[in-house]
Amino acid sequence: MRLPRNNRVSSGGSARPRRLLAVTLLAGLPLIGATACGGLPGADTTQDVSRPAHGRPAERPATCVDERKDERKKDGKGEGKRISAPSPNGKPALPVPTHEDVPYAGTSDAQKLDLYLPENAGKDAPLIINVHGGSFRQGDKDMEKPNIAHQLRRGYAAASVNYRLTGEALFPAGVQDVKAAVRWLRAHAGACGFDPGRLVIWGESAGGYMAQMVAVTGGRKTMFDDPALGHADVSSAVQAAVVWYAPNNFGAMDDQFREDTPKVCEGRLHPRDSAASSESQWLGAALPTIPGKVRRADPLTYLDTARDLPPFSIATGDADCLVPHQQSRELHKAVRRTGTRAELSIVPGVGHGPVVDRAEVGNALHFLDRTFDRG
Repeated sequence: MRLPRNNRVSSGGSARPRRLLAVTLLAGLPLIGATACGGLPGADTTQDVSRPAHGRPAERPATCVDERKDERKKDGKGEGKRISAPSPNGKPALPVPTHEDVPYAGTSDAQKLDLYLPENAGKDAPLIINVHGGSFRQGDKDMEKPNIAHQLRRGYAAASVNYRLTGEALFPAGVQDVKAAVRWLRAHAGACGFDPGRLVIWGESAGGYMAQMVAVTGGRKTMFDDPALGHADVSSAVQAAVVWYAPNNFGAMDDQFREDTPKVCEGRLHPRDSAASSESQWLGAALPTIPGKVRRADPLTYLDTARDLPPFSIATGDADCLVPHQQSRELHKAVRRTGTRAELSIVPGVGHGPVVDRAEVGNALHFLDRTFDRG
């Protein structure tokens, strides 16, 4: 059954000036050769063939700033200020990172993040950690800038994370990377300017899958925690999760499409059980041939034993031809069964992608405001 328009289900249970930061470390937290919000000397520079190459970590200064003159202007006092990058088609300007291409681990050049700090935020702003989509095989952290613009205007700090894609490494490497980024950000919260006790994981599509995995495994050590990526003793738990049109039960996707095929998707569906599907490529083989790995890869597998499970805001379109809307409904029900708060929005007549983002970004931020009592 489809929900009517705007039906939401819930349950109880201008950018900041760039500045150099002192090399400040949180007491007792380990580092992996990096200064706070700064460079990571000596990191491996293996390239992910699916993403454009960025600067090498070893070439970056040991500070939390990227001094690019073309993104700065002088005010009347001669102080450098950031300006937003123009966006195409006359749309509002996109935000420029306060700290760009910061390495959070040292085994791949993909392991970088951008950090955005809101105007006059102080050090108590919650941090939203954005994870891009792209079918596990493509995409880049810059894709998150439209959402980040909204987050900054609401007073949240924001990070955007790159991770290893299937052209470089298969399951579970991407999840391990995102969890390592969460640990790195928590370890450097004091130096970089946000609250380590109020972290949000936010993702769409494959990024939403990553967000789910972080949320359901953050309170304990699992196969998704690789100590070689650094900060092994720092928690990767998050305090809220925003998950949009994301898979979570790979083996059920084809049956769900057969059960309810959106009219717009007729003749356009590609079997997820095929070896060519993005889910099969993420796991390294056709899904029906690896049932044990499929189960280990499904976020729902970890819900019943999850610790510190955060509240969820979930959204999808009911005309999605890539991820059946039942996946979001299933996640909502599963989270509610644990007694944890969850909200679900089904956007009618909408498929996979940015139309859901535009429809739901305000609802997601309102959800976070209520979660963190930021009335």
